[in-house]
Amino acid sequence: MEQFKIGDWVVHGGSKAISRVETEEQAKRYTSRNSNPNITTRWSFWKPQEDEWCWCVWMQSYGIQRSELIKWNNNKITLDSFDIVEPFIGTLPSFLKETR
Repeated sequence: MEQFKIGDWVVHGGSKAISRVETEEQAKRYTSRNSNPNITTRWSFWKPQEDEWCWCVWMQSYGIQRSELIKWNNNKITLDSFDIVEPFIGTLPSFLKETR
């Protein structure tokens, strides 16, 4: 059974909705749904799919070195190529903060 924690990106097996775990309560709820044999659709850890837009980040000890919005290509890109990979869901990624 998958154990989720705050900060994990998850995807619902039925609706394919992507969500970021924001609270301990959410983490427990997603994990407990997966352990209930009466519920057939499960949550799983999000992984980029072919042609999905993703935020990819390279980090340095002082912070973000570079970030890019890329269209995922399983033949040319691996998760090991980046320090952070998050789904692009139409909002700023969690590692960027809007400043005014």
